[in-house]
Amino acid sequence: MNPRVLIVDGDEDFRDRLAELLERRGYRVSTAGSVDEFLQDAGKEIDVIVAGQYVLNGHESNLFNALDHIEPPPEVILMLRSGSIRSAIAGMKKGVFDDIYVPFEISELEEKIRRAFNSRQKKALRFRGRSLKKRLENIFVAATFAEANVDLPEDQGKKPHK
Repeated sequence: MNPRVLIVDGDEDFRDRLAELLERRGYRVSTAGSVDEFLQDAGKEIDVIVAGQYVLNGHESNLFNALDHIEPPPEVILMLRSGSIRSAIAGMKKGVFDDIYVPFEISELEEKIRRAFNSRQKKALRFRGRSLKKRLENIFVAATFAEANVDLPEDQGKKPHK
């Protein structure tokens, strides 16, 4: 399964060319010219976001707040211009998975996308495991109360059994 990649960059020519290169390599690619444009369509299934550093300037919190509502959130790879060490450090503090300096070899970006995708897949498995565990705990509690013929506490969100 090839990752679903979103490219967020203000330079339309660069964004479209990068999308074309990744699509030719089998990736499912969508694009956005800004964080706001991405947020308008944030319901898309995205595995990895490749974002230009200037697109994020001042909008990082909007992006990462939106990603907090997706389980698991897509990984973010930040495209940096040379000499952007502060941006790289700030990005890592905010939750960026990795960064890459422009210009780059497409194979280098592909490797980072693969690593980001694998990381997200592992997070998805952990999330599903936690979700399953929670459901099993709820079933066990409900079964225990049903066996004892006792009303479930209100916080269980179930109707009382009689």
